[in-house]
Amino acid sequence: MQSVVATTKQIGFTTIALTLALAANFAYGQWAEPTMAPPNGNIAAPINVSSGQQNKLGDIGGFDLLSGNKKRSDQYCNLDGTVCATIEEMLGG
Repeated sequence: MQSVVATTKQIGFTTIALTLALAANFAYGQWAEPTMAPPNGNIAAPINVSSGQQNKLGDIGGFDLLSGNKKRSDQYCNLDGTVCATIEEMLGG
């Protein structure tokens, strides 16, 4: 019976200590006020919003890609990117 009471006390003290540590973490957590009111100073919009032209450095991947009414490229390549040709070369010009 004594060991059950001692174990319960140890669990209780450990629970209280962890709870206080968590509360202190929230109380003293780092917070920095925004430097500007929204929308000024916001991060750049992701590439999938707005109707204006957007450029992205690096690759964009997708499983199914759809295009609007303008489709243009200087070269057209096979899936591996090993064989490329211009539209003039493909049309025999």
